[in-house]
Amino acid sequence: MITIKTEHVELEQAEKIWKQQVNQVRSYIDKFWEMGRITAEVLKNARYGDSTLSKFAREVGILPINLYRYCRVYKAIPQDIKDKYSEILSFCMFEELINYGIQKKKFDEYLEKAIHEWYSVAEFGRFLSTCDGRRDPVSPRAKDAAQYDRYQYGSFYIIQLVPEALPTRVKIGYADDVDQRLNEHRTAAPTARLLKAWPCKKSWDYTAMDSITREGCKRVRNEVYEGDITGFLERAEGFFALMPKPDNEKELSGHLPLYAPEEDEEEGSHLD
Repeated sequence: MITIKTEHVELEQAEKIWKQQVNQVRSYIDKFWEMGRITAEVLKNARYGDSTLSKFAREVGILPINLYRYCRVYKAIPQDIKDKYSEILSFCMFEELINYGIQKKKFDEYLEKAIHEWYSVAEFGRFLSTCDGRRDPVSPRAKDAAQYDRYQYGSFYIIQLVPEALPTRVKIGYADDVDQRLNEHRTAAPTARLLKAWPCKKSWDYTAMDSITREGCKRVRNEVYEGDITGFLERAEGFFALMPKPDNEKELSGHLPLYAPEEDEEEGSHLD
C-alpha cells in the first residue's frame, strides 16, 4: 500500500510539472501575438512624424523593427486562423505567409501542409516561394526589398535542444532575432538553451551550416544534428574568425559613375 501511495504522489507531481511546462510554452507563443496587438493599439492614434513606434520601442526595450513585425503579422492574419494554429505553429510561420504575399484564402491550406510535413520556418519559406497562391505581380518595392534581403544580418546560433536527455543534439541556423528563435524552439523543447551565437549575414547561412557540419556529426533532420558539442563550437569559431564583420561596408571606388562631375554629364548630353 505504501508503494502504491508513493507512486500516486509521484504521478500527481509529474502531472503538475507537465501542466506548468505547458503553460510556460503557451506564454511564449502568446507573447508575440500580444505584443502585436498592443503595438497596433498604440499606433492606431499615432500621428505622422511623431516617431510613436520608436518611442514605444525604447520604453519597452525592444527593437522598433521587431515591434513592427509583430504588429504587421497580428493585423494581417485573420482571427480564425490565429485561433486554429497559434498554439501549434510558431509566430514566424505566420510571418512567412505575409513575407511571401500569400493570399488569405490559401492560409489554411498551407499551414495544414506545414503541420503535416513538419516544416521548419526555412523549409516553409522555400515551399511558399514555389506556390501559386502568391499575389501577382510583385511590386518594384518588393523586388528592392528582396534584393536588399541578402545583405541583412542577424545571428548564427547553436542551440542545445534537450540538454538533460540528448546533450549531443543541437539545432543550428540563422535568425534575425536569436532570443525570439530560442523562445520558439522552447515551444517544443522547454529546456532548450543557447550555446553560442555569432553576428552573421543572412547570405552566409548555408555556407556557415555546411562548414560547421562538415565532419564529426550526423544529421537528424532539417537543421538538427548530433555530434560532439565542442567540435560544433570550434568549427563555428573557426568559420566566423575568417569572416568580416556583417555590417562592414566596402569603400566605393572614386571611379564609380556616382562620383562623375555634373559638368561631364552636361557635356555628354550635347553629344546626343
